[in-house]
Amino acid sequence: ACGKVACGICCGVTVVAIVLILFFFWPRNVEGCINTDDLAVTAWSLNSTSFAVAMSLPARVKNENYFAIDFDTIDVTAKYEGVAVAQGTAKDFTAESRGNSDLTVNLEPVSTSNSVASNLVSDCVDFIWQVTYVADVKLKAGGISFTFETTQDMPCAAGSASATNMTQGFVCKSSGIT
Repeated sequence: ACGKVACGICCGVTVVAIVLILFFFWPRNVEGCINTDDLAVTAWSLNSTSFAVAMSLPARVKNENYFAIDFDTIDVTAKYEGVAVAQGTAKDFTAESRGNSDLTVNLEPVSTSNSVASNLVSDCVDFIWQVTYVADVKLKAGGISFTFETTQDMPCAAGSASATNMTQGFVCKSSGIT
């Protein structure tokens, strides 16, 4: 009788331990966010044959896990009509556990074709152009990678999006890793 009780206690403790381990270490959602309130065009040059833009992209990683996540690289590309116009990289970034971790990615100009410049000249008649941000994220552990993408209207000049009432606060996308 004593052996059955001891066996039951051992089994019960083992089950509780497994449940606790799964609760704390089961992967939870990670979100990537762009803070459109503080998004800024730091340099702007546009004429009918050339275009160059540099941006400061404030971002946030929301980590719901009970453990920190180390990122190898976060590559961000700003695109206009599917063509890269600016790029930047953040390296060796850590998203703290159960919270938000902020970073800023500085995007530098990428050479563009004449068609990009001429199309943008047409769009900027209304003083607004639409930029798509694509973030390719690579984790240090396990070779896991995923992509975030979001689109934002921006002013056709240097300055911040908030100065033109084009902000949406934090725009977040799920990593799809859960």
